[in-house]
Amino acid sequence: MKDGLVQEKLTLQITGMTCSACAHRIEKSVEKMSGIDSIFVNLALEKAYIRLVPEEADVRQVLDRVHQLGFRAAVSEQNESGISSSSTVQLFRNRFLLSALFTLPLLWPMLHHFTWTSFLWVPEWLQIPWVQLLLAIPVQFIWGWPFLDGAYRSLKNGYANMDVLVTLGTLSAFGYSHYLVFHPPAGFHHGHSPLYFETSAMIISVIWLGKWMEAKARNHVRQSTEGWGGLLPSTVRRVREDCEELLEPHQIRKGEEVLIRSGEIVPVDGIVLEGSALIDESALTGESHSLEKQAGTKVSAGTRIIQGTLKVKVEQTGGQTLLGHIIRSFEETQSAKPAIQTKADKAAAWFVPIIIGLAAITFLYWFKLRTLGDAGIALKAAISVIISACPCAIGLATPLSVFIGSRRAAELGISFRSGKALEALSRTDTILFDKTGTVTMGVPMVTDISARALPTLEFLRLIASAEKECEHPIAGALVREAGRRGIVLTQAEYWTELPGYGVEAKLEGKFLLIGSKRLLLSRNVKGIQSGDADQWEAQGKTVLYVAVDGEWAGSSAITDSLRPGTTAAIRSLKKKGIQLSLITGDSYKAAAYTAKLCGFEHFQAGVLPNEKMEHVLQLQQQQRKIAMVGDGMNDAPAMAAAHIGISVRNATTAAKEAADVLLNREDSKALVDAFQISSMTVTNIRQNLGFAFVYNALLIPSAMLGHVEPWAAGSAMTLSSLTVVLNALRLKRILRRKLG
Repeated sequence: MKDGLVQEKLTLQITGMTCSACAHRIEKSVEKMSGIDSIFVNLALEKAYIRLVPEEADVRQVLDRVHQLGFRAAVSEQNESGISSSSTVQLFRNRFLLSALFTLPLLWPMLHHFTWTSFLWVPEWLQIPWVQLLLAIPVQFIWGWPFLDGAYRSLKNGYANMDVLVTLGTLSAFGYSHYLVFHPPAGFHHGHSPLYFETSAMIISVIWLGKWMEAKARNHVRQSTEGWGGLLPSTVRRVREDCEELLEPHQIRKGEEVLIRSGEIVPVDGIVLEGSALIDESALTGESHSLEKQAGTKVSAGTRIIQGTLKVKVEQTGGQTLLGHIIRSFEETQSAKPAIQTKADKAAAWFVPIIIGLAAITFLYWFKLRTLGDAGIALKAAISVIISACPCAIGLATPLSVFIGSRRAAELGISFRSGKALEALSRTDTILFDKTGTVTMGVPMVTDISARALPTLEFLRLIASAEKECEHPIAGALVREAGRRGIVLTQAEYWTELPGYGVEAKLEGKFLLIGSKRLLLSRNVKGIQSGDADQWEAQGKTVLYVAVDGEWAGSSAITDSLRPGTTAAIRSLKKKGIQLSLITGDSYKAAAYTAKLCGFEHFQAGVLPNEKMEHVLQLQQQQRKIAMVGDGMNDAPAMAAAHIGISVRNATTAAKEAADVLLNREDSKALVDAFQISSMTVTNIRQNLGFAFVYNALLIPSAMLGHVEPWAAGSAMTLSSLTVVLNALRLKRILRRKLG
């Protein structure tokens, strides 16, 4: 990233790419332009994701550069999926059917070449060379034109793509046959003509068949994974002075009130003011059970009211809602290249030149050594090598799997910030967990108050007023307890959060220090007593020590329930061989109690934010792959330092910014699901790449030895790409079966 410069994201829809070499060429060319920080071209989605500096980059010039390379580009809307549309499917189908119409008459005379079909009737006129030439011309130069044009543009810009291979193969067969028509060898007659027009025509027809089938499969991926567009209603019922008004969602503003009735979709994130209802949150979390919502609880856009009516105060709308964040995170996941694809792209960049070299060697081998001057047979072997090569599958292997894996994750309330994060999570061998708000629900409650020199209510009023601006869950517990007791809070003259320690504030002329015992001791607070605190900590409660003007003023105990499924999640992660550890700023006794309750074998207590980060760095020096799960500002440094930072629902802004993975569900099973999705997606990517490379490793040598006919090579090339697409679709079925 360019230091000090504000960057914008640009998404382009690109058509005309045929293989990973095309995508690689666009990346290399565009990233050299002024103002371009980074670019990733997703071949499967046919999109380019660009980070640019607006003051330095010109979008029009970027579009022109892509056009000069031989592709069509347009600025894409962020909510477009980008995979082959139905119009593309129809285009490829028509090209196949029309080319096949002219190719079948060329194949008909071949029936005489096989013993088991030699008895079938073949019209004499189909064996006339001039007839075959006339049939082959439209296939080669009309329906084969996209390959010729693509090859020309590719070579003009100094690189070779899949179009070059197809053009070399088909033009070689067509050109050699054309030469024989006008310069027939001795003994040449129409009944036994050594022509290869059917080879070039068959290759073009088979490739269009493959592209048609591949486009249908890729379109099926899009259709089977889209659906966010229907998660928001087209109209919203705004309430003002008991009057209802129907508006479009973008017209609703923060602070306004909306009414949502039974069966309707919640259009905003907000707080329930009136009413009660059962809410289905499966669209956001993947969980099928319904939740009861009533006054004071939060609701999220995209969820549906099963029964009841709610009046909701709007907190977030549009892209700022949880649903908007999930959609944005999904888009971002597609826009970053995983490390495994980077390696594959490096191999693909050399693929086409190597294949052309192997084809040349094959031709010379057959012409000089095997057939002793028979150019026809040597040419067929060389064409088979060219056509059998398939860099397309290499380019499709990663992005399709990442698309399906990240989409399923989003449906289950899990957001991966990038394809790199999706891949890296599977390699994690150590997970560090914060305690409050991470292992626990983060909605703690005050259980005990012990005030020394002040009345209990006055003591609570002071500390709650000092804490009310803080995002930490413990601060929220104090504020809620004050509200429950009807205490009116005042505004602090000054306050600051001390991550890992607590809060210091000035209120009504008094200087308050609220936090751990360690904080008070570091400030030389006098008269600290911990009799009640020891008992509270033994019960797993978090204890806040309070000092007023340098004197200990009392303590408060706060407890929090575990997140649903925490114990089961810890047990499941252990079975995967992952080392788990609880690392918290809480006291030793409270940490020990929670660790035992959850099943952690290792824990550390009284750890400050910088110490959490140092612990992460120490483990990384031991070559361990670390994931840090947290929710607060005090966790953010460790999350940023870890290989993978994971934030839980209701985390602070700092924690979310530091996170690579966001868990948008309340239950801890979301973390287990994230690991499974990552692992299965990476496995699927490796299978795809394995299919692509093994296919080429087996077929190309066979073609060089003359065991593969050109038309069969074209069919096998198509099958390779189709296998990758179908295997990616198989991932979708596996994820649904295993994760519900």
